[in-house]
Amino acid sequence: AQRCRDLGRLVLQGNKAIDGLQHFDKGFHHYAQASMDQRPHVPVVVVRTEHLSYDAKNLAEAMGDYDTVFDNHRNKGKRNVTKPDAQTISKMDMTGLCCQIIRDLDAYQRILLAARNLNSTEKQESIQGSLDECGINRHTTDIPIPIPFDWTSWYRHKCQFTGPFSKKK
Repeated sequence: AQRCRDLGRLVLQGNKAIDGLQHFDKGFHHYAQASMDQRPHVPVVVVRTEHLSYDAKNLAEAMGDYDTVFDNHRNKGKRNVTKPDAQTISKMDMTGLCCQIIRDLDAYQRILLAARNLNSTEKQESIQGSLDECGINRHTTDIPIPIPFDWTSWYRHKCQFTGPFSKKK
């Protein structure tokens, strides 16, 4: 986990000559394209890192295999998920990071919305978490933030540099 934090900090600082940069090439966008976009008829279920135990338990119960799946892996699934504090990444840097991973944010939202094992409140809360991290906060505006959120429009308005939506790929 410390290596991941260190690697992330180097990337945010603009250091491109680091070992492990290919790690960032396989995000939500990649996996959405390789799975649910290729097989739209296959149900989508998710286990969110920030709700790992809860989601894994509910999924195991839904599959009728709670005892063998969940109990055997209960301790393996515990993680201390920490969010960066303001001293680590500024709001401006977070916006820049969100601009760089815009396709992953959009794919993450699509995956959550397609998830059959989450209710609408759980989907809304997870999507809102991404919006909050990117500085899109429903508490700072009188205008409601629609879900699904239009990441492409936000990108065009907020990101003033070349990025993934500036060219067709």
